[in-house]
Amino acid sequence: MSVFNRRSRMLSIRLSDEELQQLKLVCQNRGARSVSDLAREAMMQMIAGNRGRNGNGDGILLARLQELDQRVSSLQLEVSQLRSQVDEA
Repeated sequence: MSVFNRRSRMLSIRLSDEELQQLKLVCQNRGARSVSDLAREAMMQMIAGNRGRNGNGDGILLARLQELDQRVSSLQLEVSQLRSQVDEA
């Protein structure tokens, strides 16, 4: 039996250019190989969080941390864009 699960299903979503840039930044910060890996990791954490909500509330904490992480990544992208604008001026 193989250690890895063969991935045979595909999920497709549409993103704005800004959303994609934010995801790429999060990929860099988290060391993810790709946006797909990042999305898969996030979904698996959400699934695990859902299981935790039925028990001890860890899922709520995880969801809040993920929200804060997204906000920080968004702020990092905005600061980077502002820095580029200042450098061009």
